[in-house]
Amino acid sequence: MTERAPSGAGGLGRGDHACLVCETDDERWRAVLEFTRGGLARGERTLYVARAGSDEEARRRLDVLNSVRPDQMLVAPADKAMGYRGGSPLDIAERDGVWREQVQAALDDGFTGLSVIGDMAWLNEIDATLAQIRDYERRCSSIVGDLPAAALCVYDRRCFDDRTLAHAGHAHPIRRGREIGVSPPADEI
Repeated sequence: MTERAPSGAGGLGRGDHACLVCETDDERWRAVLEFTRGGLARGERTLYVARAGSDEEARRRLDVLNSVRPDQMLVAPADKAMGYRGGSPLDIAERDGVWREQVQAALDDGFTGLSVIGDMAWLNEIDATLAQIRDYERRCSSIVGDLPAAALCVYDRRCFDDRTLAHAGHAHPIRRGREIGVSPPADEI
């Protein structure tokens, strides 16, 4: 069952994997900052996975939070953050290993876990199919649920069509933000 909430990223915590659909930069950054504050308060490392060319903006916007340690809040483009090793960026087995490595690195560095914010526009950079997005997000739910981690996937309505947003939203156990307005066809779920 998918949980719906009107807006924001409040109330999300360890084990949660949520989809945020937003329509404006202000809406996106309000939710990102709220989610990040929660992770910092829990003593987690925060990793912002940026779309190409947006990592400097993310650093500037997140800098207002003044994390306790310089290595507590990291920003990196998707290919660096998720450590693509020549396979597909949506290779489930590879992503599972990278998630586990990222969480273990955070724990080894003295943090209580890992909070990840993904600007999912990077999916457009790799021409991901609906099936790949759905399968990737479903597996991420399982991975995040097994680890001291939380994830907020940010889908900007200006970057995705309604069908893609419907699939992405349906693949997450928790949805936040704008109503998508359509559901994926039953034979595509």
